[in-house]
Amino acid sequence: MSGALHQLKLDYDAGEDRLVLRISTHDQTEVRLWLTRRFTKALWQGLIKVVEADPSALLATDAASRESVMAYQHEKAVDEEQFGQTFEETATEFPLGETPALVVGLAIGSPEPSEPPRLIFETADKRMVSLGMDQQIVHSLVHLLSLAMKQTDWDLVLDLTVASIEEAMAERPAQLH
Repeated sequence: MSGALHQLKLDYDAGEDRLVLRISTHDQTEVRLWLTRRFTKALWQGLIKVVEADPSALLATDAASRESVMAYQHEKAVDEEQFGQTFEETATEFPLGETPALVVGLAIGSPEPSEPPRLIFETADKRMVSLGMDQQIVHSLVHLLSLAMKQTDWDLVLDLTVASIEEAMAERPAQLH
């Protein structure tokens, strides 16, 4: 995506039984993506990998310490965000169209070891949406996914506990297409 990230919004559409992720930039561009249960789970697993790879979490010597570090980082990042702010409906450009595009592929990784990770969505029509992820964006997505699960009946528990992190790491696919 071109332009600096402005806002993220994630809602559940019961009629579609999908999440719709809206990503807007400061240059009034918006991308809308459908996330199925399968890709939501894959996205969660990738985000957990990024959270766990944070240097301060890596320094923790045991699972309880790691959970505490990650919980603190998550709480701090969420507190700094303005989740109560209304999503601004100011977009004038929709590169994928105004109807959400179905995500059929997903990858998370760094182009270079020293660079922050990127989240790359592949749509059904073979278009790519790439989103740079700093820790603030990662924790924002984690928070939004946790909130969205309360609206679904998908039986996915997405939280930052050691058990959920270990489960996500064990099931994590390298890349999902």
